[in-house]
Amino acid sequence: MTSSTRQERPLSHLRQALAEWIQPGGLPALRTISMILVALALATTAAPPKFTSVYSDASTDSDQCKFDEEDEECQGCDTPATCPGPGGWSLVITWSGCCEMHGLSGPVRPENRNFGFGRCSNATFGKKVEWRLRDGIPIAAIHRTFCGEKDMNGDANENVGEYLEIEELAPPFRNEILDVRKVKNANVRAREIADNF
Repeated sequence: MTSSTRQERPLSHLRQALAEWIQPGGLPALRTISMILVALALATTAAPPKFTSVYSDASTDSDQCKFDEEDEECQGCDTPATCPGPGGWSLVITWSGCCEMHGLSGPVRPENRNFGFGRCSNATFGKKVEWRLRDGIPIAAIHRTFCGEKDMNGDANENVGEYLEIEELAPPFRNEILDVRKVKNANVRAREIADNF
């Protein structure tokens, strides 16, 4: 038997099996298997997530930011202000002595973690918060912090640093800090970090 005869024989068996499947009794089984495979492929192929940004105010100069009700027991305390964001999240502005502090509060993290905490002797903040959304759901907040030094009188002096702080809005609540002066295209990089939390 030649090698060409050996190759033709398995091919003829394959042709015969395919012919039987295509006959009236075999086609429904093949069609059913094909439909099941297509359905499985469609079910496991999810559309890629859509990332977008929305912005909210982060300044008591804004009409969107409202001062909380004053606490009668806290005579002389600075009343916090709340600036609403998407999905039940807010930027909360508080004061300690002469320093303004910005933090986040929301549905899964009611406690406030301040931006710029411990890094700046005198922090000031951008007037907007960028909220990153994945398929319309807030996943991270990006806020600009300016660090200044204080002079001998305790007054704010020159700007010595500018940072973008990226805060995750779900456990484990990771955060990243970008030095705007050292990172090229810092705004774009901050969004990439937020989208990959």
